[in-house]
Amino acid sequence: GPTRSSLVWKDADTIVETSYAAGSDGKETVAMEIVRKRGAKATATAVAESIAPCVLWIDEIEKGFAAASEGGASSRVFGAFLTWLSEKQAPVFVVATANDVTRLPPGLLRRGRFDDLFFVDLPTHAERVEILAIHLRGRSRDPLQFDLEELATQAARLSGSELEQVVRHIMTQQYVALE
Repeated sequence: GPTRSSLVWKDADTIVETSYAAGSDGKETVAMEIVRKRGAKATATAVAESIAPCVLWIDEIEKGFAAASEGGASSRVFGAFLTWLSEKQAPVFVVATANDVTRLPPGLLRRGRFDDLFFVDLPTHAERVEILAIHLRGRSRDPLQFDLEELATQAARLSGSELEQVVRHIMTQQYVALE
């Protein structure tokens, strides 16, 4: 299922009235042509610019740029991305998600790199109960047959997508128990 961060970028696509870089409105053909012509040298930024206006979503950006401070290829890629972010002319709306902002290079968080930064916290107890219920109903299970209050308490540090995995695990365990 979609995580909060993926829902945010999909909403951004609607807000800026454009297509997203993963390809919609037939623009994925243009993106695939760039990758075919440039091969491994094709970059996400080049693809995004070719199908602009679009939203470029970078999920878990800290994983891609964590090694930037160590020098080498990661540092060069990071530098090129920062330059592109500052100088881009194409209407590319960049949305990035991060699970651990402490791992991001400081240069990325400087004012002006991104228009705004948002913090989305883990779900509250009540939200965890509702998320569990949604995923149980989505699997044709009656949430009232489960102690969602207790499950939500035990799952205090889990994200929405992790709660979905809990429900999947429960369903698997129930299936195995029936055999």
